[in-house]
Amino acid sequence: MPVVLHLNDTRISRVGWRLSAGRSFTVVLPEQSLSLSTKAWRLCLVVADGPLVWDRSGDRLVADSDPVRRSIVAVGRIRGSGRVSSTDDRYKIADPAMIEPAIALREVVETVSADVRDEATEAVRADVADAKGRVSEKLIQAVIEVRPAVAATVQRLRRMVDEPTPVDGPTGETLTLERDAVRLALSIAGADTDALADWQPPTTPGGFLPGLGYEPHEDVLLAYDAARFPNWSVLPSDRPDWLVFGDGTSHIRVGSVNNTSLENTLGVDLIYRHVEANTFVLVQYKRMSKDAKNRWFYRPDSQMRDQLQRMRKVYHPSGPASPRTWRLHSNGFVVKLVRQPTAFDPRSDQLLSGIYLPLEYLTELLGDACTLTDRGARRLGYDNIDRYLTTGLFVSLVRQGWIGTTGLTTQAIELIIEAALGSQRMVVIAEESSEQTGAARRRSDGGASSS
Repeated sequence: MPVVLHLNDTRISRVGWRLSAGRSFTVVLPEQSLSLSTKAWRLCLVVADGPLVWDRSGDRLVADSDPVRRSIVAVGRIRGSGRVSSTDDRYKIADPAMIEPAIALREVVETVSADVRDEATEAVRADVADAKGRVSEKLIQAVIEVRPAVAATVQRLRRMVDEPTPVDGPTGETLTLERDAVRLALSIAGADTDALADWQPPTTPGGFLPGLGYEPHEDVLLAYDAARFPNWSVLPSDRPDWLVFGDGTSHIRVGSVNNTSLENTLGVDLIYRHVEANTFVLVQYKRMSKDAKNRWFYRPDSQMRDQLQRMRKVYHPSGPASPRTWRLHSNGFVVKLVRQPTAFDPRSDQLLSGIYLPLEYLTELLGDACTLTDRGARRLGYDNIDRYLTTGLFVSLVRQGWIGTTGLTTQAIELIIEAALGSQRMVVIAEESSEQTGAARRRSDGGASSS
């Protein structure tokens, strides 16, 4: 069911350069103009008074001799993007593909079958219309009939708006953890996480990142980082491609390494590096279970003890702290105990609820009677850990530089990666490049989940 959106001259002057460049943009419409979910995408026919031609500065050019007529100038995807005020809603248009030359609406209406021509005319003349029912498919068919070259683009966009099926079982569990690690990394960087909702099952097995459908950038493949991570190329895994997220002034690159089939992956780690600050944060995921009283808990085992011991061994602080490198937690290792959903929901836009425990604090908990059961076994959960970092607090602390290593070497990071792969774990690696100061990060901090 397509949405027909008319961009008047005011909107064109504001977002025209994004439209022509194929970049996402938002529009604000009066409430009740549309009723679109913030999670599910819809096909969108973008209408404007053409022709649309831009000069190098992004200004629109219209020659005196050009006839101005309302036309379909692009197709894309649209979904809700939250409320702007009590009387206005925001909508996001993504992946707009220009149609050149534009298709005159008169041609489309004349091509639509007679039984829905009145509805089609009403839809294309409105400022915005949700074309439902009989007119929906026939309107798209008419567009393709008038301009057959648009068919491939429409088909591609339709695949992106179709609801993917939830994935359950071990594969779904791993996808859920990997997505959470990617979303956590983007949240720390302050990057837009909307792109994660575009996930589709990849054509070949490979985890969460390949399902986002981005083309890998040759300049950010793992081989490019050989100088900074000299031993990564010899790890027992395929070379991971990186995805790049950014806003023009800062960017974050995210990749994953795994030498085990997805359904046999036992866990996920996130290694987060901030280049300018020369700091690392490593988050190790542990799945909690429910007991007979429906309480979430995690029972430490020998594998966890070995992992914690390895973390302690590779921690090598170097020199005294400075005002820029002083940390509340300079070890950089954090364990996240997560409440695992029963299936991977591709449309979920929330971080997993859980308990974040810095290594030193976790060590104290494992040595204290508060985590002992009546039978003398160790147990970690909401019922016996009074204080822990929530997602929102953890993201804020890392963003502002209160958590992160000051002397952990790349060799130590490589040891962690090798050990994780040896234990059938997925490693999500994120690298942020940003010159934002602590003050700038405080101003932009916010919106993270508090769960």
